[in-house]
Amino acid sequence: MNNQRKFYLTLAAIPVAFILGLWLSGGDDHDHGHDHSASSSEATIYTCSMHPQIEEDGPGKCPLCAMDLTPKKSGGGSNPSQLFLQTNMVKLSDISTILVGEEDTELDNARTFRGRAAEAEGSRMRQTAHFSGRIEEVFIDYDGAMVKKGQALATLYSPDLIDAQQELLQAARFKEEEPQLYRAIRSKLRQRKISEDLLDEIEREGKVREVFTLKADQAGYVSEVLLRPGDYVEQGAPFFQLAELSKIWVWLDVYESEIDQIQMGMPFEVKLPDGSEVTTKVSYIAPRINDDRRVIPVRLEIANPNMLLRPGMYVTASPKKVGEQSRLFIPSSAVLWTGKRSMVFEVHREENGFSYERKEIEIGGRQRGKVEVLSGLERGTEIVRNGTFVVDAASELDGKSSMMTFFSEKRLKEASGRNFEYPEGLKDKVGSNFKRGLDAVLDVADEMYEAFVVEDIDAIEKELKNMQQKIAALPQSDAGEASLWSEIKEVLLADIDKMLSQDLEGQRQTLVVFSPLLYDVMKYFGLQEQKVYYQFCPMANQDQGAYWVSKEEGIRNPYYGDMMLTCGYTEETSGKE
Repeated sequence: MNNQRKFYLTLAAIPVAFILGLWLSGGDDHDHGHDHSASSSEATIYTCSMHPQIEEDGPGKCPLCAMDLTPKKSGGGSNPSQLFLQTNMVKLSDISTILVGEEDTELDNARTFRGRAAEAEGSRMRQTAHFSGRIEEVFIDYDGAMVKKGQALATLYSPDLIDAQQELLQAARFKEEEPQLYRAIRSKLRQRKISEDLLDEIEREGKVREVFTLKADQAGYVSEVLLRPGDYVEQGAPFFQLAELSKIWVWLDVYESEIDQIQMGMPFEVKLPDGSEVTTKVSYIAPRINDDRRVIPVRLEIANPNMLLRPGMYVTASPKKVGEQSRLFIPSSAVLWTGKRSMVFEVHREENGFSYERKEIEIGGRQRGKVEVLSGLERGTEIVRNGTFVVDAASELDGKSSMMTFFSEKRLKEASGRNFEYPEGLKDKVGSNFKRGLDAVLDVADEMYEAFVVEDIDAIEKELKNMQQKIAALPQSDAGEASLWSEIKEVLLADIDKMLSQDLEGQRQTLVVFSPLLYDVMKYFGLQEQKVYYQFCPMANQDQGAYWVSKEEGIRNPYYGDMMLTCGYTEETSGKE
């Protein structure tokens, strides 16, 4: 068990064990009008927080991992994401709730941020010389000059172009006899930005030009003049530095005390020099603070077709209110963060207590102790406001999933790139032949997992090959979504090929990502006659958790052999009832 998990369980056990102890002993000495006779007559069951299938009549050690057994409340339900607590225990633990939307907050639209316009990254371009030569005259000789596409920038005397023109005139005399040579010489001049009209004129007049004009490849303003009359320039060398201003950045200065009011994608209204306003969004928030001015740069991107904004101009911007309905905020204390993911506890009131169910949510920015909810919660939903960690720890000690295991499957799928989208109603479109084929795949899978349990290398190889044949034989035309099945089948067969070339430890590592996809196929495409149990061990895969499928409800863990044979629990079932 890794140090993080040990620390988590130790920390969790302190308040929750105290609360459980008070609760099991009847709470305080005061009568709150509830009948406690039923709970006092119940025998106390002790279980392992890591292996909820272990149940003993008294305290002791877990036979699988040697952790101390802890009291378990009976009748807590079978949903691993839901915990039930009686009313008196909730009072003792000081768990409070809130209705989502009860404390909506709007940013102060009167708050105005100051900033400065700047060139957008990537807008700077170099105007290069299309041919080598000596600069005779420069028509744009100062920084800040506006340049149009095709505008004359300078003239050059080019010995190379003189030679190329002489070759062209010579080839033009024999272009009927040597058309390929003629086209090649003409093409070489075109590549140096000499126009077709000018080439025709040179041929017509039969005269070589000594000075050529360099024209702008694109519009913009000159941010730097790099060469002057009399300089010699090589072909491809930078001549001018240009900046294209059709898009411009605005950098706002946000004080560190206000940064929690700003989030990525937040709409802003920027006031332009002519008095008009343009709506844009936050595209970047700097990860570091400016040490000198104690501000954090926040970037907005603005279309600037009329060149109203120029680099260096001061601008003001304010957050824009979105619609009539305010954005949805909940207290920060209600959210449990697990890396990229966040979750809350939804509260269901029952006759003699409360059920707490985990809900994954997508969050936005923070503001004054609150977090914006982007998705995952509806207004009016009751959630835990204070005490989320206590509820989560009680869930862990009661043998339910905790925030450390809640996202295990999603992490596995994301890490392996296997987040396939299964269309609604897919099972109804899949034919019976395909489903019967999946029944056969489950039969073989059950034998394969058993081979992992007993660590029989030959049997594992045999069943992997059998599964390979069964999966390959599934009729694609009967799959309901042929293209989807084709992609999934390729991944499954690749995993099997990989396991056939690995040792036992490597095979088990591949099994970690293979199993969730195998179960998804059986769940979403459907089985004809069989029922499949989707089982999970939180200690496998270096305490990250791992899944497997089984035809039987009983736990036989394929990741540890005899060492931890019954470590795990059934998380979900699918197939025939």
